[in-house]
Amino acid sequence: MQAKKALGLDSKSDAFQSLWRNWGFDTREQKGTGETVTQSLQSWHRQMAEAGRFQARVAEEIEGPDGETRRGLKGMARHVLALQQEAMENDGQLPETDQAGAWNQSMLDAHTPLVFDPEIYQLITDETPILTEVPTIGQMGFTAKTNRIDQRDEPIGWVNESTALRLVDETHSDDSLDDIQQDMLIHADLVEISDFAARATEHYEGLTPLRETALGTRLVEDRRHMERSVLYADPNASADTDHSDVRGSIFSPDATPSLSTFAETAGNDIDKSTVSADIGEDIKSEIAALEQSQENVDRSDMVISVSETMFDVLENEHEGQRRYTSEDNEAVVGFDGIRIGGVPVVPADQVRTHSYGAGTNEITRGDPGDVFVLNKRAVQFRSLAPLMTVPLGRRGLGEEVALGEYGALVDRSNGRHTLWLKAYDI
Repeated sequence: MQAKKALGLDSKSDAFQSLWRNWGFDTREQKGTGETVTQSLQSWHRQMAEAGRFQARVAEEIEGPDGETRRGLKGMARHVLALQQEAMENDGQLPETDQAGAWNQSMLDAHTPLVFDPEIYQLITDETPILTEVPTIGQMGFTAKTNRIDQRDEPIGWVNESTALRLVDETHSDDSLDDIQQDMLIHADLVEISDFAARATEHYEGLTPLRETALGTRLVEDRRHMERSVLYADPNASADTDHSDVRGSIFSPDATPSLSTFAETAGNDIDKSTVSADIGEDIKSEIAALEQSQENVDRSDMVISVSETMFDVLENEHEGQRRYTSEDNEAVVGFDGIRIGGVPVVPADQVRTHSYGAGTNEITRGDPGDVFVLNKRAVQFRSLAPLMTVPLGRRGLGEEVALGEYGALVDRSNGRHTLWLKAYDI
């Protein structure tokens, strides 16, 4: 509880209100568990873009469909960080022009949800695409609770007229099996942002790419660590080793379960080390087998994740486009995208071998030849606190800011809809 309190999460209802509801997320009661959950972060981004709030900067006001005036969200994170620093210099008081604005004192003192800023969300999408493929859903609570989707009870079925008149006497069909519960976990980093850097990015935003700022640099590294955690983390990997060698890593006892551990649980981790040709066809066959064996799987919900090396191999297995444009005087070689059996293939550079520790304590997991198939209805990140900054205080001319996220990766199919095709020979 002390760690949660340090991140301002001692009250789950207050945190949920300030981090989700106050930003315009639709909420509902989840059937079966009774938990309050939000629409996905991905659908919220589409909604805000359609409303024009991502095109408008934080200083601009736009009128919403309900007639209320709201501020734009473009550049929100840089703006808030600059206000936090200015408030520190003024004994905690905000500049007068912002006292009644969208950025009130409590929001600045507590959290700044970075992933609501379209600029930051785009950076995350570019650098770690798998993270934006996995739906992020807000949930009020310290434990992620959700229904399983991998099986359903049979309907009552065909009945005679007399039975139809007394349907209430029949056994009620259940919508799900047992609930899935996973304690939410903390993923954190520390960033020091100088006055000069924060103000330069705030006032001269167009001249300083976010990727080149202190916040942007640390943000990318933080998200890369989270992406390899989603793919390969195993909190039980270090059970027989010195935990200090893997502290904070994807093999830490404090790490999340991952796509690889979900697949292992269901026996869907399949060795492919002897397959070196026609890999695309082999992946297509595995998807077909999964869809045939699991009634609640639809390939329209699936995504395939591969390494950059594997993506190149899949391109080379087929006749890629080769064309020359005389107008631009350039040659175009390769595909703009790949689908296997109708399922999009997303290259991610964290699909690779990861090693932590040394000597007898070394733990290794992953291979550039790995292929993950995930079902976006099944795999979700449930979060009380999305990726955010929490101001910690000043040190010299800089401000120390914690990057924090509090949530849990869950697989609503208990791994039955997830495939880990291991180590194709490439």
